[in-house]
Amino acid sequence: MGRLARWRAIAGLGVRTTLTKLRTGGQSTLSVVGVALAVGLMLTVTSIGIGLATGGVAAGGSTDYLITPSGDAGSVVAGVEGQQLGGVHPATQRIEALDGVRWATPVLVSIGKVDIAGERNYMLVVGVVPGDGTRVAGLSTDGLRSGDPMYDDGNRTGEAVISTAAAEELGYTTGDSFSLVNGASDANRTFGVVDVVAPSEPGLGQLPVAVVHLRELQAITGGADSDVANRILVSGSGDGLEERLQRVYPSADVETRSELLREQALDSQLTLAVGVGAFVVAVVVGILFIATTMGFELAAERSDRLVMRAVGVSRRSRLALVAVRTLAVCLLGGVGGLLLWLAGAGLVNVAARWVSGGVAIAVLHPALAALGLTAALLIGLVTTPYLLVVSRFDDDEVVP
Repeated sequence: MGRLARWRAIAGLGVRTTLTKLRTGGQSTLSVVGVALAVGLMLTVTSIGIGLATGGVAAGGSTDYLITPSGDAGSVVAGVEGQQLGGVHPATQRIEALDGVRWATPVLVSIGKVDIAGERNYMLVVGVVPGDGTRVAGLSTDGLRSGDPMYDDGNRTGEAVISTAAAEELGYTTGDSFSLVNGASDANRTFGVVDVVAPSEPGLGQLPVAVVHLRELQAITGGADSDVANRILVSGSGDGLEERLQRVYPSADVETRSELLREQALDSQLTLAVGVGAFVVAVVVGILFIATTMGFELAAERSDRLVMRAVGVSRRSRLALVAVRTLAVCLLGGVGGLLLWLAGAGLVNVAARWVSGGVAIAVLHPALAALGLTAALLIGLVTTPYLLVVSRFDDDEVVP
């Protein structure tokens, strides 16, 4: 038998032995459960941390691309007074004409001040160009008139869609009106609430937010002449779409949703700390659990190794069998951890939607599944040398 065939046979025997042990219960089952719990909890905590950190104006799942001023791809709140794009209405029209684009809207964000019963309050006012299916900050804009009438023909609508947080904290409801006390004095700063919308994703929509037509907010903030916005959101797909979007604004940054979420997650020190801490804890707990349970199981299998040695199975093959079984147990635990993560994150999102009116906070991403399997494999790789030493020492004790 060739060397490769021999190693394949050992690997197959190790996997079959592991599956047999699992069917009969015992230490192998406890080992798999221990790794699964560690990996599942790690992924659940990490997915919640990422979900809380990556909320923003582009957090809606329908947004596929984000166009921002160069070097300004961070939080839209931080960019309120920062760099802005110019000529956004004609640019958006060119973008919507591209093949594969479902909708596009420029987004201008301003901090609005309102007085309620003599008390100063604040809300985020977001200017957009509404269209069919357009969502900003997790809020649907279907309640607003499509397009931007004030830009097209000078007719101001005065419409506003507000978040449930704005309705609860500021006391507004459908049919009410509010006036901003800040902004250009010669502009109409009064809006009527046409709809109250619950956010569907974590992000700015959980704050007091009012969504209005872009040109009407530009007139208040002084951005009408340059036709400015903080960024442009694009929903669409297709080969080469990112490059075609870049040609619309050559000096701007075009990022996909996944790139944006990854940057925001990495930029969040709290999220990074939570993720790293959860990973380290999961690996350490998994190592201790596997070392203990598998160590007890190996101690109970001394007679089995004695028989294997008696029939001519080499020490190297016996140790290889221990390594295969350890890695198989950890990988099976990793798969179990993924299932626990999906179930746990799903329950968290259900609870979050029930509490917050439609907001899911746990992120489900394939990269997290890869992280969970990596943690499980690392547990196996770190624990294997210890178990090999234990197994070899036991062999020497059993057979002189």
